[in-house]
Amino acid sequence: MYYPKGIASCADRVWGLTGTPVLNRPIELFSHLKALCPERLAPKYLSRYDFAQRFCDARETKWGWDESGSSNLAELSKILDGFMLRRLKKDVLKELPDKTYQTIYLKDKKTDVDKERRAYEESKESILGELATLRRENGLRKVPQVVEHVKNILEEKEKIVIFTYHRQVLANLKSALKDYCGFREYPIR
Repeated sequence: MYYPKGIASCADRVWGLTGTPVLNRPIELFSHLKALCPERLAPKYLSRYDFAQRFCDARETKWGWDESGSSNLAELSKILDGFMLRRLKKDVLKELPDKTYQTIYLKDKKTDVDKERRAYEESKESILGELATLRRENGLRKVPQVVEHVKNILEEKEKIVIFTYHRQVLANLKSALKDYCGFREYPIR
C-alpha cells in the first residue's frame, strides 16, 4: 500500500478505510501516519524508534524491542485529531446495507481442495511446494467462472477490485478482461 510504488503513490487522494478497528496498539498507526501525513510526526517522531519511545512505552527486553504498550496518549490524540475518524458500529448500523452472501459453485468439479487438506495434514513442511502448485492450479481452473462473474458485476457497477495470489492467475484474468478499460495491476511486494 505505502511502498514507494504502492497503490497510494498512484492516487490523487488516499483514505485509509476499514470495517474493523485499526487501533489495537499505537505502533500500528505509525506507518499510516508516516505515509499519509508525515507533517503530523515531524520533526520529532518521524522514525519508528522515536514514535515507539514516545507513544508505545517502548523498552528493550531480553527477547528484543517491545513496542506493544502505550504512553502519552493525550499527545497522540492531538496528533490524530482530524486524521482519524472513529465511528462505532452501534452509531452507524442503521446506515449500513444488509449483509449479502453469494456462493458461486464451480462447474469444474476437479478442484483439489480435499487433496490440499490431506497433504497439509500429512506433512505441514515437506509439501509446501506441492501445496502451492495445487492452489495455483485450482486458481487457474476458477478463472473462467471468475471472468463470467466479474463481467456480470461490471454490467451494473463501474469498478471492481480483484485480489489474486498467483501471478499466472492474474495474467489470465487480465487477458480475459482486456476489453474492460482501467484494468490496473498493483503488485504487493
